[in-house]
Amino acid sequence: QLAFADGNRKNCDLKNLRLIRKSTQAIMNMTGLSKVDGEYFDTAVLIAELKHIQNNRQKDICCL
Repeated sequence: QLAFADGNRKNCDLKNLRLIRKSTQAIMNMTGLSKVDGEYFDTAVLIAELKHIQNNRQKDICCL
């Protein structure tokens, strides 16, 4: 899914565009990380990806 790092959809500069997974975007929306933009956007994406990995690991442990 295409995301704009600075939150401005009119800024189509390649440095501003990020391609992120739909699951990452969903976690960002659920946790409020989607409101983060600018210089902290990439960090917010990494946090959401870590939460996704953590959720998957917990599911794997639970089902053992």
